[in-house]
Amino acid sequence: MSDYVNRGEAARVAWSGYWWPMMSSQDRDDYMNLYDEGGPLDKYDQYCVASGLPNPRSREFEGWRHFADKRMEQATGYTAFWWGHCNGWAAASVLENEPTVRREIHGIGFEVGDQKGLLTVCHNGDPVELIRKLGENDAHLFHATVIQSIGKDRRGLIFDTKLDPIDPKTGEPTREVWNYPAYRYELAYSEAGPKSWDVTAQIWFANDAVEPNFVGVKNWPMDERPKVYTYRITGSKENPQSGYWIGGSRLDHPDLMWRPQPLSVQNAAETKDPGSSQSSFHPTLRTLVYSICAGETATVNQTIRSKYQSLDLSWVITPEEQDAYPPPLEVGDFWRYSVTSQDTIGSWTRPFLLHVEVVGWDKDDWVFEVGAVHQDEIIPERHVIYYSKATRQLSEQSPYPGGYAYTLRQDIKTGAFTRSDDPALWDNSPVRRLLTQVPYAWDRAGMEPVTQITLRALGRSPIACRKLSVGKGVQTWADHTVSHPRGNLRGMFLSADLDLIAAQLIDFGHKNT
Repeated sequence: MSDYVNRGEAARVAWSGYWWPMMSSQDRDDYMNLYDEGGPLDKYDQYCVASGLPNPRSREFEGWRHFADKRMEQATGYTAFWWGHCNGWAAASVLENEPTVRREIHGIGFEVGDQKGLLTVCHNGDPVELIRKLGENDAHLFHATVIQSIGKDRRGLIFDTKLDPIDPKTGEPTREVWNYPAYRYELAYSEAGPKSWDVTAQIWFANDAVEPNFVGVKNWPMDERPKVYTYRITGSKENPQSGYWIGGSRLDHPDLMWRPQPLSVQNAAETKDPGSSQSSFHPTLRTLVYSICAGETATVNQTIRSKYQSLDLSWVITPEEQDAYPPPLEVGDFWRYSVTSQDTIGSWTRPFLLHVEVVGWDKDDWVFEVGAVHQDEIIPERHVIYYSKATRQLSEQSPYPGGYAYTLRQDIKTGAFTRSDDPALWDNSPVRRLLTQVPYAWDRAGMEPVTQITLRALGRSPIACRKLSVGKGVQTWADHTVSHPRGNLRGMFLSADLDLIAAQLIDFGHKNT
């Protein structure tokens, strides 16, 4: 009979791997990044090309997606708190066999660290089958889950071991995440009352404070020693009813535990649709990474080829656009969207019509007017916003922060305009969240899988588009190969489904044409 109420160990001992920070390493020579020249993703792209596949641009994608140069923060206003790939490494270390030897394929050398880095990428978006918060009175959940996962299921379990510190100014927790995979435990009990025990739990975690080419397991927080937690539980030893942390563990215990979906389930999804096993797409495909780790040339089937062909579509441009990057705008271009937003009590408003129009330029910026359309084409309040011509992001050269210039108010009866320079009018506008996330990363175009969307205003035929994660939601953008009888849809923002606002394109064109 198993002794899992006292000790247990996962069938696969977690291996140590580098945490691969996301920030730019330009001024941090002591850090290595997945997107470095000559790094894991650079070599992966070379491997794909040598295997007869289109370049998936995984290195470039990683640089954009994971905040390497702040472009996502600039485009969305979303400030990241997640600065490394410890979650991807932790998931890979409890699911995958550890790479231990250098591989060379097509003349490309993949060191142990390169292989571990690629496995980390493949598991950075693993779907989670078990996740629980661990508050001050949740020690019994910690206890029971360790026994069930590591002891009975013999599967590794991952913990965010860092309690979120309290910001002294706001009094609110400051989000911090430090994931480490646990693979072994020993539990010692001392009776504290009727069906009540004080427990000393020794947990063996793998550490990521190692060089990329490190082989084996180095324990966290100290090598060759487990992490010790103390707590009191009430009920059965295997599945207690309640519990709380005691001693030093009151202020030093995990605040989250989770376990990725089984590898067999994930890989079955990969077989049907490469990249689909992950909660967020990455062009680094697991089947090809497995070939690299095995030291084999890639077996490229039609499913993989089709996936990469969808990421490598060619630009369809007019002669006027030949030298334009991003696609050009002209004064008079306009877009109209049906928009609904969530009010302060959580109810969604009735749809309203949003008009976005290019009205001019100022040096290196386009000037947009944005406002809701009322009866007789009156726009009672239109905000004037500056966008950079080069990036289509809110301009830093605008008169006020956030791209804001001023607001025009139009009298519904007379049509006369008055001007206000109060930035609060834009800050409090329900469409600000939508429009501050409109800019498209032109240098990332073609790096997301193609999906299809049907918009009633544009006919019955599905439109090829890209689905992009932005802040708390997604946007769809017309793929650059698509044209429409009313004009070129290249670079047109089609729809958005965000946490507090949603929009769908219903009209576009050029005024006076």
